[in-house]
Amino acid sequence: MKNLLIIDDEKSICNVLSFAFENEFNVFKANSILEYNSIIKLHKPDIVLLDLKFGSIDGLDVLQDIKSRDKDAIVIVMTAYGTIETSIEAIKGGAYDYILKPLDIDVIKELVKNSIEYKARQSKASLDGLLNSRFGIIGQSAKIKKVFEDIDRVKDLDVNVLIQGESGTGKELVARAVHYSGKRKDEPFVVVNCAAIPQNLIESELFGYEKGAFTGAERSKKGAFEMANNGSIFLDEIGEMDLYCQAKVLRAIQNKEIAPIGSNETKNINARIITATNRDLKKDAEEGSFRIDLYYRLNVFPITIASLEERREDVPLLIESFIKKANNMYKMNIKGITNGALEMLVNKNYTGNVRELENIVCRACIMCDGDYINEGCLKGITSENKVNMLSEYVTVKLGSSLDDIEKQIILDTINFVNGNKAKAAKLLGISERSIHYKVRSYLDEK
Repeated sequence: MKNLLIIDDEKSICNVLSFAFENEFNVFKANSILEYNSIIKLHKPDIVLLDLKFGSIDGLDVLQDIKSRDKDAIVIVMTAYGTIETSIEAIKGGAYDYILKPLDIDVIKELVKNSIEYKARQSKASLDGLLNSRFGIIGQSAKIKKVFEDIDRVKDLDVNVLIQGESGTGKELVARAVHYSGKRKDEPFVVVNCAAIPQNLIESELFGYEKGAFTGAERSKKGAFEMANNGSIFLDEIGEMDLYCQAKVLRAIQNKEIAPIGSNETKNINARIITATNRDLKKDAEEGSFRIDLYYRLNVFPITIASLEERREDVPLLIESFIKKANNMYKMNIKGITNGALEMLVNKNYTGNVRELENIVCRACIMCDGDYINEGCLKGITSENKVNMLSEYVTVKLGSSLDDIEKQIILDTINFVNGNKAKAAKLLGISERSIHYKVRSYLDEK
């Protein structure tokens, strides 16, 4: 049962209220500041009925003391001196509501009931907020909650984790959540993108090398496994690793030791292995392109991330988060999205998953001239539900002068925002006057 504390210097009121609530709560009564101090030290009240005129003590001071001890305590103020000013002060001080004397027991019981329901909804919203964004993973669908449950289950266990999901679903975010929510959170988290490193270099990246091990090895270098010692190593796109390196990774996992290139000595390692792939590793293993023994070593605890199409109910939450991100990044003030635009994005097919949605929302924020993203801001989405998005990248030829590079970036940015120089200036972090001057100078060159 919850604890209810009644604070009033009139004993008759305390007795009446105590009788009214004694079947629903553990009731405590304080008729003086001494009784209050004694009770508050021994019992943590969930709900407080507080008389604003508490003897010679100002009830607002008592309210402040209660909230300083427990900001979540529900305080309902009772007063026979009900003025707008005192009521506002009480609410500002953290009171849930107020009621005037003489008290109507039915009314105050209803008020207490409503306050508890309100607190329950508030707690649920707080919990949902935790679920909705944990280490950047946003959602409250059943499939994303299953991912959160898997993270909680495995975070403190020294077992290998294989994260599977389509490109753009957030596999690295899950890997970081596993590491930073677990017992190794204060140790290194080392990321290796196996698809981004040439096959002839990946061995040295993973295991390091000694000085003179090969041409150009002018000093010794630690590998990712050694740098991740006592922490976690995240091997992203593990399915792109060649069979030779797969064998060396398998040996490192089995023996918990590595041998840098050019060294005859092994080094003990204690790194947790987290891997990710958008491939079907089991199928690859059956076809011979991935070692079956390594697959079973890595797949001790699998976590599967659903595609965005499988969790469309998370799209509104993701959009809200991406709008906030765009506002912070580009110093904008987009307040939200219209129902029509939201419906378009919820129903769209996403081959690029969350990453694609973020790209669309970011571009829509840039294109938005009002406070809300509307259908017009999403005109790149065709009736076939495909996105015709301008490239976010500029390819620069090596050897270009800095002036030429600046010119290319400015013109490509203007093109990106469909000729809106004010938006281009904001993205580039320069004044609108400067961008007009630059464009005029480019025209003069012709």
